[in-house]
Amino acid sequence: MKKIIMKKYGFIRNEGEDFSDDGSRFQCYMTSPKSRLRISKHVSNGQVYLSSSMNGNKLDYTEYSKLPHYKDATWNYNGVSMDSLTDEDLANFYNACVEYEKEYIEAESKITFPTIEEIRNQCIRIRKLRRQELDSITTLLNNHGTELLLGLTSDYDLRELRRYYSGLKREAEGFDPDTYPQTIQYSNYGRNFIKEDNCNLTDDFYYKQLKEIISKVVPVNI
Repeated sequence: MKKIIMKKYGFIRNEGEDFSDDGSRFQCYMTSPKSRLRISKHVSNGQVYLSSSMNGNKLDYTEYSKLPHYKDATWNYNGVSMDSLTDEDLANFYNACVEYEKEYIEAESKITFPTIEEIRNQCIRIRKLRRQELDSITTLLNNHGTELLLGLTSDYDLRELRRYYSGLKREAEGFDPDTYPQTIQYSNYGRNFIKEDNCNLTDDFYYKQLKEIISKVVPVNI
């Protein structure tokens, strides 16, 4: 094949979705005027890159990557020789895109999302942990401020101490239980947010960094 005319196979040009990636320009298409699937095309050095992605955040990779037409619509024609591509391949790609979108939307319809109360309770739980961390660090700073000021001879450590403390304070004020749940409820992130393995239920990054800096001068037993 010398030239790919996407319209010939049913694709509709969608210029508003065109994008660049690492200096390469990708033209975008859709299968119908109301389609949520963004189909991209890029041709370079005799290679064709055809792929697609769904506009949505309700499914995670482990879910949508198992859909029957996922590979056909996203990977099978993403980096193939222009010479090897046939009309049948392009027709198959179009059909795969149509079917993949149907499968994706059907999978979305079967999702159970968390309630506002479930997310709210998790926000309260996380906030409590962050505030406990902030209180423990604040107590250390109040009790050993002079020792730290004199003992931390590196300007870098002193700057980082201030920066990490400000960061931990912001974290302790985050996840507002009255406003945050509504922003994530109907998303894959919201579904994972309420799980017990939520990373926010472990020690905060700023908290760990603060303990490391403080322990250079005084014992940290928290």
